[in-house]
Amino acid sequence: ESVIIFLHGDQKSPEVDQLMDRSVVSNYCVPIMVHTLKGSEFRGMYPHLLYSAKLFHVLAKCREYAEALLCDERVIRLLINAASPSPPRVGTDHEGRRLLVEALWSMTRFGLWPIHGDRDSQVFLDEALPRLCADRHAGIRAAAAGLMAQLRKEDVLEMLVVGRRVEEVCLLPAGFWRTKIVSMLFPFLEQAK
Repeated sequence: ESVIIFLHGDQKSPEVDQLMDRSVVSNYCVPIMVHTLKGSEFRGMYPHLLYSAKLFHVLAKCREYAEALLCDERVIRLLINAASPSPPRVGTDHEGRRLLVEALWSMTRFGLWPIHGDRDSQVFLDEALPRLCADRHAGIRAAAAGLMAQLRKEDVLEMLVVGRRVEEVCLLPAGFWRTKIVSMLFPFLEQAK
């Protein structure tokens, strides 16, 4: 299942559609993440967070598969629990948490998350997301800032317009706003270049 998802899951494909028809989310993706978080064996291996997170990250890139993920009520709770700041078990856990935050960001871009009235999501957004924006790992900070910006699109656009105007009236050296300030406020924009 993993190989098919990793290769084809970021866009609609017959291969992944077949897996979805066989309930891959409930029968594979969710259980592997549950075992990852417990540190327990799954199908003869002890999955790392990076490996399990990549499943959700890839599927969340395609709107239809992101919707399929959310059909399992356990998914959001698993993603926010796994993405929340915690000491890593292994070095790759940082990268796994980044992928999970990016999966939530994708779902937010599609308008699928956060779901109004979901207490766990609100606690994550109010408490964990600000801590992720200050994480020591640059990739996690960038993904968290991207998610935060997606949730506050109007504020971000207003800041960008104001900054551009400040630069235009020569209160800042040419390019200073874009290269120094914006990249600090919105590190995900730097990665998008």
